[in-house]
Amino acid sequence: MSPHHGLDFNFARLPFTLLIIVAQAVHADLPYNPTRIFATQDSIYILDPASITLPQGQLRSFKTGTNLDAGSLSAKTIGFLPWYDPNASNTNSATSYTPILDTDGGIAVLAGNCSIGAAGSSLYKFTPATSKWAKQTLGDDTGSSGSNTLTGARFLASGVSFSPNMTGQEMDLFVFGGMCPFANTTAENWMTSASYSNSLLKVQEKTSGGDRLSIITQNSQQPIAEAGFTFTPLQATYKDTSSGSSVVEQDFLLLGGHTNGGFMNMSLIAILSLPQASWTFVAVDSPTKRRNC
Repeated sequence: MSPHHGLDFNFARLPFTLLIIVAQAVHADLPYNPTRIFATQDSIYILDPASITLPQGQLRSFKTGTNLDAGSLSAKTIGFLPWYDPNASNTNSATSYTPILDTDGGIAVLAGNCSIGAAGSSLYKFTPATSKWAKQTLGDDTGSSGSNTLTGARFLASGVSFSPNMTGQEMDLFVFGGMCPFANTTAENWMTSASYSNSLLKVQEKTSGGDRLSIITQNSQQPIAEAGFTFTPLQATYKDTSSGSSVVEQDFLLLGGHTNGGFMNMSLIAILSLPQASWTFVAVDSPTKRRNC
């Protein structure tokens, strides 16, 4: 994904008329939160980040199957994004967030000021049935006192949801990578003047005491610190256990991105396997023959 684009989605899956609506949100301050689009069985949700004209951002939606008229385009506005401070519009650009589509069709968001770390991060959940946001209690198992900027919400991180059983219960969120700009960062040097992470954060749902944020211990076999990549779920597999229950395993494809030194080499793809939380790497061969375009 280019650092000058404010969108994070597979455009080929969107109708042209919907692209026109989303295009108005492409321009954003740097470093930025990209516009995010999530498709469920019956709706398409658009999360517009904060901007000069929209200091609290907004959540919009379309019903799938809706006929879109290019001459009269309008999405239903559900409301503002609750992690933005309505009384501090000039500092909302410092708020980073990573939205994730839940396994139950809702939206979960890890949001906060990356310069504070886990202590400055919160979890928000959107329930489509009520069109309401709820702020969740987020405990910190990262061992961070707030000084580690790479243990909480970060700019241009990406995440996935995963449940190890077919019922969708015990859903966990996994957030990888991302960046946190230094205090003296400008629009000209934002890529180089920032700290980058290769931590894999896990937000684990708890039946009591609120959700817990933790860092999964990794070994040397993990991607380098990066941001701005895509995280694509592959087809899940299901296995029956001796107790008669079924367990789920799923791989997630990490591709592209950038570091503080430039864009990632696309000759190597990283794959995250859950629930093992292990990484493997696949080399991408160059074409043997040049195509004539």
